[in-house]
Amino acid sequence: MKKYYALCVDDEQAVLNQLAAQLEDHFEYFCEFAYAESAEEALEVYHELVEEGNRIWLIISDQIMPGMNGDEFLARIHNIDEEAMKVLLTGQAGLQSTIRAINHAGLNYYIEKPWSSHDLIMILDRLKTQYGNAITQRVMTSEQEKWLKELSILYDMNLLFASSINLEETLNTILHNVLEVVGAEAGSIFLPDESEQTLVCGICQGPKDITGTRIPFGTGIVGYVAQTRQTEAIPDVKSDKRHYSRVDKQSGYLTKSMVSVPLISQGELLGVIQVINKKGEYVFSQDDVYLLQSLSNGASLAIQNAKYAERLLQEEHIRSELLIAQDFVHSATDGFMLFNASLVLVDINNAMLEMIEQSKEHVIGENIGTFLSSLGVEKIEEDREYMKVIHSGIPYEVGETIAHTPSGDVYVSLKVFKVGDGLGVILHDLTERKRVEQELEAARDTAEVASRAKSEFLANMSHELRTPLNGILGYTQSLRHDQSLKEHQREEIDIMHRSGELLLLMINEILDLSKIEAGKMTLEPTMFHLSDFLKSLVELIRIRADNKGIVFEYDFSSKLPAIVYGDEKCLRQVLLNLLSNAVKFTNQGCVRFYVKNSIRHHDSPSQISQLLESVRFEVEDTGIGIPPEHLEDIFSVFYQVQDTRYQVEGTGLGLAISQKLVRLMGSELFVKSVAGQGSTFWFDLVLLQELQGTDLLDVSLLPTDAAGTFRHLSGVQGAPLCVLVVDDNEANRALLKAVLTPLGFEVEEAVDGQDALSKVLVHHPAIVLMDLVMPIMSGFEVAQRIRQLPGMEEEPVIIAFAANLSKQTQDESVKAGCNAYIRKPFRLETLLQLFQEQLGLEQGHIDEPQDLKVEYAAGVSVSHEPYLLKEALVPPHREEIRELFRLAMRGDVKKLQERAAQIQTQGSEYSAFGKVLYRLARALQVDAIQTFLARYMEETE
Repeated sequence: MKKYYALCVDDEQAVLNQLAAQLEDHFEYFCEFAYAESAEEALEVYHELVEEGNRIWLIISDQIMPGMNGDEFLARIHNIDEEAMKVLLTGQAGLQSTIRAINHAGLNYYIEKPWSSHDLIMILDRLKTQYGNAITQRVMTSEQEKWLKELSILYDMNLLFASSINLEETLNTILHNVLEVVGAEAGSIFLPDESEQTLVCGICQGPKDITGTRIPFGTGIVGYVAQTRQTEAIPDVKSDKRHYSRVDKQSGYLTKSMVSVPLISQGELLGVIQVINKKGEYVFSQDDVYLLQSLSNGASLAIQNAKYAERLLQEEHIRSELLIAQDFVHSATDGFMLFNASLVLVDINNAMLEMIEQSKEHVIGENIGTFLSSLGVEKIEEDREYMKVIHSGIPYEVGETIAHTPSGDVYVSLKVFKVGDGLGVILHDLTERKRVEQELEAARDTAEVASRAKSEFLANMSHELRTPLNGILGYTQSLRHDQSLKEHQREEIDIMHRSGELLLLMINEILDLSKIEAGKMTLEPTMFHLSDFLKSLVELIRIRADNKGIVFEYDFSSKLPAIVYGDEKCLRQVLLNLLSNAVKFTNQGCVRFYVKNSIRHHDSPSQISQLLESVRFEVEDTGIGIPPEHLEDIFSVFYQVQDTRYQVEGTGLGLAISQKLVRLMGSELFVKSVAGQGSTFWFDLVLLQELQGTDLLDVSLLPTDAAGTFRHLSGVQGAPLCVLVVDDNEANRALLKAVLTPLGFEVEEAVDGQDALSKVLVHHPAIVLMDLVMPIMSGFEVAQRIRQLPGMEEEPVIIAFAANLSKQTQDESVKAGCNAYIRKPFRLETLLQLFQEQLGLEQGHIDEPQDLKVEYAAGVSVSHEPYLLKEALVPPHREEIRELFRLAMRGDVKKLQERAAQIQTQGSEYSAFGKVLYRLARALQVDAIQTFLARYMEETE
């Protein structure tokens, strides 16, 4: 309980005893007294009393004391508390110190020593009255302002509450503004579900989303308020018997105080609004409770109006849909039947009547079991699947079956779904689809034979053409060194040799183009010295330029990385073609070769820039240039410069092949040119630098052979799976992002355990890569806390990694909730194998590279083809795909999960498709689902 105190300060104990004897009896019922023998001690006493919740109304201090004088002490108090009455005791103090105390210490009175008891008490009584008047005036002013503010708030809030007729918007507006008005830290609005006698959380604001949580009437504080319809203000929730711990745990708050107010309109319970504070020193005041009760009237009316408007819209929507449905059903090409609650046929459309070759009057009134049995789909009748649909509301589907009709057996798909209290049945004729499938299968077989023949032809041609040319070129080289030849014979041999080399170049270009277009061309990335690579090009081109009498200049940036990871052979072929063309089409002037760092745009520059370097390669010449109308054709196959001054040898494939190779490496070749002045070709290539500062991956993750990891693995189907990397080592995080992103994964990073817990809730990753050894919160603790989050008992997959993976560490990681573990440093192939095992993915056939789009390891790719190959997924029938796509566009993740689970039960061929869809739905990846399904929608059109 708050007390009033008077604080007396004097360095003489006798003076303090005198003050106590004169004052304590007189002020016995008004205040208590505290004493100090120095100003320093008095300051400590003052702060202790205030921290305990007391008010210091009077301070009496001697002027001259050791250490801090009285006027300085009172000045310090005045800076803290202007309302306290301050009296200075002065014996021999001069006028100057007294004036200083009045000006700077807010002095109310000074008393000269010695004083009379009567005068002292009279002065202090007067000061007590003055103090009381000041406090009263302040309280009255504060109360008036608060009253006017509350009236304004009530008026504004009621107008705001009534501004929307959308229930979700109304609830959000009410909760947001109520929390702001009463200064609460969290809150929620529960709505009644009378059919189940429960309260459902319609909206909440706090560290965790508990929307959808159900509480039975009479259970917990919220349930108690709903049952009694009485406001409850709980200063300490934990001490209340009705505390509903599960809801409190889900809200993420160690709740201190709570107010729950029923929302009632015209005697109907519309909900309960609950506000929460977790601060131990603060509880809701009676004024807060009164304000909440006042606001609840407007809130109740707003919710009632929103519900009424929503019901009107639903009824209108239902009427419109019924009219549309009737027209659609009777004009549809699929067979449709409607059965009432007694499972008797009450309606059937024309398409179904044509299929069974019966009149409507003849079949109306038949039982569903009899009707379906007559069609030869007895299994549905035997298993009574339609009864399960009535009870669960979940549709039952048969992807493909045979129906017996008077005209013969017909392939159909069948779907049974709930319509009101009855059932609807749709039969879709698959005859045309089966015919097309058979034709496509035959066409695919023919195409595969042709593809194999083409591959064999290319392989044979490569051998058959090069073999005789090698003989010709070998002999010409030998003859060129024959000293017995005459000069004209030597010239003829040189012409023969150059012609053979040109023919070999043309053959190589044609074969390269064929390999690229057939998907046979693959990248073979290795680590190589960039500076040595560029020097070798310069030496070769300088000789050609000197022979032609033109200048060759080059400029390489000093900031280029020394060692990079990429396809050296492919890059050399592109640059040689560009430089050779520049020399070929330049008769005077110069050719310039620039290599420099280019600007990249990415999400995490501080991390990725440690590993990836974007390099611009640019070739400029002062040759004949290209007319603007031909710039679009310059990269076309077999295109050559049309200029009578130049008789150009070659196939016209060089630039076409260069563009395709640059795209294969994840970039684009650009050109600008002015006819008669010259041309400039350039492209930017992202290269992986030599790895430093990380112990995470084995250097063997960068294969040097053509059968390496990056050629065999492609991206993730449809949309990327999210991987959350949790590691306090920035280089480790950056490396994993650099190598996983090109493979089609979406990579998020967390710098510590707390960051990981936050990002798990935001991104819903499919995989969490967890470093076990981190400061503050270890990987074990993070994994354990993730598993305690609602809905994350089994997902995401958590893979732990550490340098020391003893048996004890492995057991502890599994106990903490990890699905798997891996020792640092590890190979990328090993990590991806874990991904496959834990997510149930299937890797594409690595012995068929034509089915894969090659990824460029540096981090940029032309196309993210499926890590789970599309051919490995068998989708359900067309109507199911359309329905799934419709649900995805609506964002109905719950229905998508139900459908995906049902698809997995329809047959082993659909299992993989259902599994992928289910995981995406569980991870709330709506955009990914839409992208995933859109590909199959295109196939069904």
